[in-house]
Amino acid sequence: MVSAEGDALREANVHTPANRGAFEPSTDALRSVLESTGADYAIYWRHDTASDRLVHDAQLNSPKHLNAMRRAKEVTFSPGEGTVVGRTFQSQQPDFLRDARTADPVVFSRIKFAKNYGICSIAFVPFVDGVLEYGTRSEWETAPPFVAD
Repeated sequence: MVSAEGDALREANVHTPANRGAFEPSTDALRSVLESTGADYAIYWRHDTASDRLVHDAQLNSPKHLNAMRRAKEVTFSPGEGTVVGRTFQSQQPDFLRDARTADPVVFSRIKFAKNYGICSIAFVPFVDGVLEYGTRSEWETAPPFVAD
């Protein structure tokens, strides 16, 4: 089940696997995500087929928020797991949390991280090999579409 915010994310023409293949989380690609969306951080969760887990593959933070979500490397997710990253990968549908600090912990298990780093809105975009997550300390009404060069 995709949230109402997820519906808005799809309507915002965010790129999904239907029009993009695998995501290559280079520093340049993640920088383009930050610059095109105004996000404070971007993380790519790659599906590790050996463990069948979504693992932290790459991350870039804006210069103003170098520590944003830095502890994300400590967690992994199962595809289809109740958390938004696992659900996004399994469903191959984008999702969006307008305020991650008040999300249901079953849906977003990293609420403590979001509160510690002051992260508010987070977008989740599926790709064939993982999930791109990008978020901000501001509150977005809908997730801004991104450009990844």
